[in-house]
Amino acid sequence: MVYDTVPGGTGYLKELMSDPSNLIGVFREALDVMVDCDCDGDPEARGCYKCVYQYRDASNRKNISKLCAIDVLSDLTSSNKVVRPGEIDTRKNTDGDSELEVRFIRALGNSDLVSEMKRCQEGMPHYLIKMKSGKLWRMDLQVDMPGDIPSRPDFVLRPWKESERAPEMEMAVFTDGWRYHANIVKEDCAKRQSILNTGRRVWTLSWHDVPDTQANDNSLDNVFCDSLLSRPAPKSGKLVAQYEAWRTSMQQRGLGEFPQLNTLIEDWVEKKNSFNRLLQWMSDPEKATKAAQALAFFCGMQTVVSDDLKRLPVITLKGMTAQALAATDNAKRHIFGLRQSSDRNWVSVHDFMNTYRTAFFANPESFALHKDEPAACPASQSLRAFWAAVNMASLAEDVLIIPQTRPEDGSDPAIGYQLPWARAMDEISSRPGSIHPGAVNSEAPSSDVSNQSEIEALWEEAKSLLPEELQALADELKRLKVAIDLNNIGFEFIGPDGEITSTFELYWPDQKVAVLYEPIAAPGNITALDASMPAHELAMAIKETLTNNTRSQE
Repeated sequence: MVYDTVPGGTGYLKELMSDPSNLIGVFREALDVMVDCDCDGDPEARGCYKCVYQYRDASNRKNISKLCAIDVLSDLTSSNKVVRPGEIDTRKNTDGDSELEVRFIRALGNSDLVSEMKRCQEGMPHYLIKMKSGKLWRMDLQVDMPGDIPSRPDFVLRPWKESERAPEMEMAVFTDGWRYHANIVKEDCAKRQSILNTGRRVWTLSWHDVPDTQANDNSLDNVFCDSLLSRPAPKSGKLVAQYEAWRTSMQQRGLGEFPQLNTLIEDWVEKKNSFNRLLQWMSDPEKATKAAQALAFFCGMQTVVSDDLKRLPVITLKGMTAQALAATDNAKRHIFGLRQSSDRNWVSVHDFMNTYRTAFFANPESFALHKDEPAACPASQSLRAFWAAVNMASLAEDVLIIPQTRPEDGSDPAIGYQLPWARAMDEISSRPGSIHPGAVNSEAPSSDVSNQSEIEALWEEAKSLLPEELQALADELKRLKVAIDLNNIGFEFIGPDGEITSTFELYWPDQKVAVLYEPIAAPGNITALDASMPAHELAMAIKETLTNNTRSQE
């Protein structure tokens, strides 16, 4: 048996098997190595690490013999030996080009969420997977995918029923070992972005995501978990309250049912990894998508406010990257938060005003430097965490996966002008968000807005963007039914010279009314109200000023 020892595979095995002369050539080279090896000068040695031994074979060393290997290879490479294609019984889930692919198939079949997994012989070999939820899937192996960058995922999942098939229900699964893929991060990003551009899903698993169901003790010692969060989620407090307010507002606006935060963390974050989450998606794709969208909001919120709702520094993005994330080229409506991996090998940029989309920036060279290190090394686990974040973010919304360090000045990355990233930026920028289709353009006084419950929901969401000192003001304005555009919270006013001259905590541009802590800094044509006023008094002043300014414009 010949198999690929690199976790995830190198892709060379198929080339070896495509022509008998390729395989025989490898056998002859191996034979030459063993014949010429002096085993460190020990004539009685059964082998050494230069010819037949490997460190992982220590417990089975008595069954390894260089002389036996020379005998077998001499027979296989003799001139009178004819090599013919044969057949292998694969009914016991032994498909797969690599050890990791075989491990993934076995782990699927042994999952508590899978009730039945059957290998089918009709046409190209494939698997029927029945989840305990009743969902049926077809899993094909090594499928060529369309797109700007050709790719062949290790597995592709589709609904078994033709009537349920759609691009967003098709999941391309890559099982990537560290040693080979550490050196091709750029190519891997390109392949996944290309698949996402076609409207399909994509999922990446590493060696430490997939449990070894054939281990003697069936333990999960080799499986690592990842949290997806930039910091641990609090169990209670202001940040939790703001998430729950957002969840309620989304429900009131008819945008779907999202899980409570504690449930979200327990089911999707704590002691979970990408293999667990893929199985949950297979069990209930709609529920999994809602969970991913809720995580996209919460992860974005963690980048712009602290647990006690203090504002955190935001970053600037320009050009097509900003427009793709925010679905608008209006810089006044951009709020982008930054998450940075602990080793600084990758970062994610989160839109928190318009769509909750994410752009990922990874430095391929930083991973390639560590390609010869073990799969459990910090760089390997950083890459695994990167793909785990990409998996869930792309399940929630459109994403950009950019294999380049983020430009510090916020400009578009140079690679953004190449395919598939240029196509992604162009197409995503023209689409509204699917989680948050857009805030109501409610800059007029409340008498012009018919949907009062929607205003209340917007103010609940607005509280996650306001500092703690203005939470009471938000409640007062909600009670008074004063409309607000979420895009005008934390508004940076740009002067004639192109520089930011003031930051408005709240802003109604049509009526030229602003709330800020330094009213004297506001331009002369803006009615500036002091944010330090008592909440009730300030709310009444806002409502009166909005009404008066609207009348004066009529």
